[in-house]
Amino acid sequence: MMVSWRLLVSLIVLAAAAPVAALPEPDEEQLANNRRLFEKWRADPEHYARLKHDWRAFRSLPSEKQARIRRLDYDLHQEPPETQARLWRALERYAAWLERLPPDDLRRVQAADDPDERLRVIQEIREREWLARLPRAVRERIQNVPPAQRAAEIRKEREREQKRRQEWQRALRRPLPIRLTDFPPEVQAFVKDSLYPLLSDEEKQRLKNAEGRWLYGATLAELADRHPIVLPPSPTIGPVRYQDLPPQIQRRFLKVLDRARLRDVEGKWPDFALYIAEVARSRNLPLPPLGPCRPREFTPAVQQFLDRELLPKLDEKEKQRLKAAEGRWPDYPQLLLELARTHGLKVPGMALPGPREFWDNLRSELPVGPDLAPRDFAQDRSGRQSLTSE
Repeated sequence: MMVSWRLLVSLIVLAAAAPVAALPEPDEEQLANNRRLFEKWRADPEHYARLKHDWRAFRSLPSEKQARIRRLDYDLHQEPPETQARLWRALERYAAWLERLPPDDLRRVQAADDPDERLRVIQEIREREWLARLPRAVRERIQNVPPAQRAAEIRKEREREQKRRQEWQRALRRPLPIRLTDFPPEVQAFVKDSLYPLLSDEEKQRLKNAEGRWLYGATLAELADRHPIVLPPSPTIGPVRYQDLPPQIQRRFLKVLDRARLRDVEGKWPDFALYIAEVARSRNLPLPPLGPCRPREFTPAVQQFLDRELLPKLDEKEKQRLKAAEGRWPDYPQLLLELARTHGLKVPGMALPGPREFWDNLRSELPVGPDLAPRDFAQDRSGRQSLTSE
């Protein structure tokens, strides 16, 4: 047997209704190979102890279940190596899934002796889990569809999800992106609507200089890390430095600002404006809005989100609160985020889209060190890197 106790649970369930047939006796070559494996495993005390534990657990099973598991294990090992690897990966995922199941669901799976019935139960549980992972607005839309049409709606949503996954898989497989158009559409929208307005002129030039070169994606990821989105995105931003404030505001705040705190937040949006608003509130000083605080002042994606997703979920009291906050900054954007979280919704443009491993791979491509400046890093589309000193 070449299975661990963790897989044993899933093998028991999988083999519960499998036919039991006599296994062929191993030949001399197989026995010799098994002896070599056994000696190899004995040389690793930790692995050997785990094997002995698994063997005792296996031997504690009824003989009929042992026979079914042996048969399934034997059949798996008759497959070609590529098929074996795929099936064992699926079995590992299945074992991990079984371990996480609530007790009631696990009992339902184990109680289904007929393979077709077991498959139906597993599909039902998996569909319920899939629905629970969807954004609340999408989940409720599917649940509100008449039962006769729900299967078709689920199929459409799965197709949309699969299309998004395929786009990212293509992005993961292709050579390193060297310009914005190499990224999926949602990344392009995030950069244009959310990130770009936050960049300084120097950072914008740095990103432009990286176009056509292998470090473009790494530079983009680093700039996104440097500028987390904390308020709903807008095409324009407010002041980020003391001199950006109107002259009358500068005079009014000249003696009440903490110079050390000011140095920490200058050049950052919305950190600088939030600090000014905090001081104004604590000192009861009048202050005009320092950022977007009306629906039309946010990106088109946020405006659509408000109209189509958030507002239909709000009760009358919440709608009145949001309406009363219009024209007040940062009250309005902060309340917008609070209401979205309350109703399980995500405001678009608040985070870098895509799988974490995609961006981690790009970040790892960015060289660091004091000698970075005098060097020119380049990479062609085939993925080859070259390093040339200036």
